[in-house]
Amino acid sequence: MQEATGFHIANNRGKYGEQFLQGIFNYYGHSCVDVSNNPDYMQFDIDFLFKGMKTGEVKTDSVAETTGNMFYETKLTYDNGVSGIPWTDKCKADYLFYLVEHHKTPNIPLLDMNSIYFGKWKKIKTFVETRQSTWRVGRHRDFQNSDRRQYWVSGWLVPLTDMVAHGVMKNIGMDAAIRQKFCRNRHG
Repeated sequence: MQEATGFHIANNRGKYGEQFLQGIFNYYGHSCVDVSNNPDYMQFDIDFLFKGMKTGEVKTDSVAETTGNMFYETKLTYDNGVSGIPWTDKCKADYLFYLVEHHKTPNIPLLDMNSIYFGKWKKIKTFVETRQSTWRVGRHRDFQNSDRRQYWVSGWLVPLTDMVAHGVMKNIGMDAAIRQKFCRNRHG
């Protein structure tokens, strides 16, 4: 299996993605409540509550535009050697929203409707884990988590095009039917 390195994640990248997505949902008339700082939901890696008590997790990726891959975390190890629980094992959300940053201007990340990939979390997890031998392995060093400790994360590099082609994920901006359904609440 080939290993890829060189991922980087800014500590505020996740918040930026969450705020962007909440703004999009509110603009188009879909009510959502940010629970990303609520310990009752944090333990299950849930960022939003939606109408009908559905839940969502948001991940923001700074390199997927270049690689075309979703980073599916499988292992978390702290600098002291202690293993942690990867978000993919903690997540109990109904939906995953995977945001792909665009970098048209250097050092200025941009999110737009084409950035939003989403799908039912259980379906995504099953799809990835039943095909794990087909994905390349990647890893990156993250600087700090909420415990203020440094750690390494390993995972599979899953092509977003495969997820879309197999109907596991959709893209709000690139799928006209999804975009129309999502945006219809704005004007009535």
